[in-house]
Amino acid sequence: MNFLPRWYVPPHLRKHKKRTGSSVIDAVLNEFQLDKETLVGESRRKKPVRARHVAWYVMSRKCHHLSQLQMARLLGRTNHSTVTHGITLIEHLVQRDPELAALVERVERAA
Repeated sequence: MNFLPRWYVPPHLRKHKKRTGSSVIDAVLNEFQLDKETLVGESRRKKPVRARHVAWYVMSRKCHHLSQLQMARLLGRTNHSTVTHGITLIEHLVQRDPELAALVERVERAA
């Protein structure tokens, strides 16, 4: 006799939606109101750099199947150390800046 409802599926059998880096990038582009060329480009201005860092931070939390090198290449970089720096920077800033924390949360929900 089964006491569970028919619609119940045990957690280990559920199909989880695998987030892709491109869904995170799209969410960041919408939130920061940038075009993809600016995000992927060589610009060192504050807005595109912050957008790249936020994208890498969200990818590191939501896209566990991506390595840091893969994340770097999604945004036109060649090296994982840039991703490491961006993730670490956003981790520290999120703790101090409630506006940035809210922005990151919106990106996470949209991705």
